Amino acid sequence: MNQKIESPVAAGIALEKYGLTAGTPLLDLDPGEPLSMMERLLGEDMRREGFKLATSVEMFLTGDLNIPEVCQRVWSKWYGSRRAADKVEAVIRSSQGAQQAKFLKKLRHLPPLMLLTVVFGSRGAWSLIKHGLSSESINAIRPDARLPFITEELFAKYPRKQPQGRSYQAQESGELATVARTVEQAWPFMAKLHDHGFYRHATAERLVSVDENCSVIEAGGVSAADLTLFRVSIGLLLSNLLPRIEALAAITRPAVAQSYCTGFEFGGIKHATFDPNVCFWDQVDGDHFEETCKQIALESRMRLEQGDESRFSAQFDDVSANIVRASSLGRVVEAVFSELCCEPIGYEFYYLVRDTLVDCYEALDDAPELDLTPFPDDLLGRALNLLDIQAPDLALLEVGRLRNNIHSEVMRLTGIIAGDKERAERLEAIQNKIRELAVEASLANMKKMGELAGEASKLIESGRGWLLEVFSPAAHEYVAHWHNFYAAIDALPRKGLPAMQHTPPGSADFTPGPGPGDAENAELKELLHLAQADNEHLRRDLDELRASAHRMRNQLANKQETQEENIP
Repeated sequence: MNQKIESPVAAGIALEKYGLTAGTPLLDLDPGEPLSMMERLLGEDMRREGFKLATSVEMFLTGDLNIPEVCQRVWSKWYGSRRAADKVEAVIRSSQGAQQAKFLKKLRHLPPLMLLTVVFGSRGAWSLIKHGLSSESINAIRPDARLPFITEELFAKYPRKQPQGRSYQAQESGELATVARTVEQAWPFMAKLHDHGFYRHATAERLVSVDENCSVIEAGGVSAADLTLFRVSIGLLLSNLLPRIEALAAITRPAVAQSYCTGFEFGGIKHATFDPNVCFWDQVDGDHFEETCKQIALESRMRLEQGDESRFSAQFDDVSANIVRASSLGRVVEAVFSELCCEPIGYEFYYLVRDTLVDCYEALDDAPELDLTPFPDDLLGRALNLLDIQAPDLALLEVGRLRNNIHSEVMRLTGIIAGDKERAERLEAIQNKIRELAVEASLANMKKMGELAGEASKLIESGRGWLLEVFSPAAHEYVAHWHNFYAAIDALPRKGLPAMQHTPPGSADFTPGPGPGDAENAELKELLHLAQADNEHLRRDLDELRASAHRMRNQLANKQETQEENIP
């Protein structure tokens, strides 16, 4: 992915870390015509193992339409009358071309209006028929052109339900960030795409409309006849989106899944195997996300180069995507923080320090009670809730500052434990020697064992001092950085809340404090750039730390046994 960044330092760190760009292409696309490239990608999806999209099934509209009586009632309602629906069927049968004639000949014995279900229910069939019709005929019969009239009638009968946190009116007012949040509330898989700069307003509009239909279905009380109309509406709305987006909607939401006659599969995940408590993209291979981004980028480029007169141009897509991405920078910062927690200096090191501290205190005779209040289970990885933060760049600086501090503490604690390594190894050698001497109970051996026991006691006592005076204080200083970080995040001003009190520089009470100057920004940027390089080094340090801690715990746990065995 393109990694060139042209933005302020703080924002640039987050954007660069996630492959985002400002003023440059989001993806390095292969050379070639966009249409042929898209056809190749869609063809690969049809053959890809673990994928079953609308392009790879014969019919995708609700199975209710397989019943002739239901089919005739629905399409008659859809086009206003049975006579109008019959005319649509006649236009379809008038499609010109050898392939069209062969296709239609196979379907000549279908019950009345079932041809509409077959053609409009299959992307391939509808594409074939359109190639044999004039643009006037296509516009006259296309079923999605009737959607506004059908949905208006349905919503008059069943008022739209607007779940908390969603704003259906936002798409009318053009509030892009609010529309994006509404989409993400209804379709969580879209959030990561938005964060990576792949918000598309036309897609968002359709997903909001699908959500409106789903919300009515989920509220209950819809008649069987109207339920079929809702399901056809959902299928047609999604049929104009990328097949991958359509499949994601069906897999992640029951009301959509029930609107299709067959199930979808994406990266091995089906509706039945999808875990709604885990981000969809965390349940599939990362390459599938990259490929989805590439298809979205190609779709925009196709419209740009082919001059398609859609409502929102490709240029508008780029601008709106940047606006939405900027509005969700707080969430990107949260992702940076989450990655920090998952690094070796995060969860792994924290639990190692805490467990080692607990074990050492438990193994130490007459040790003071250890207060674990500063070491809660959920210290790392807490939700920061930064979406409403006024200045995400300040939150990012706090994350960078935390990583800087934690990195230093890891080095210090690793050195502290390494410094105790010689004493620990000497104690282990003495204990082994005592066990060897205990095999043969001679007077000389008993005397030697007593001398060694005295030496071991001194080493154990020095370990007590090391624990209480060195390791424990350092561990508490280490966790204090985490607590201070959360306090700093909580103190940042939020949208809709009064700004924090600020003492003007000209007042008598003003005291200059440290601020994120250019030097500090540069340092934080460098630290984040080097994060991956540090990880390998830190893993090696942690392996050594684990081994040392393990030896120390064993030695302290064996203290009582050693003393009892070796008293002359």
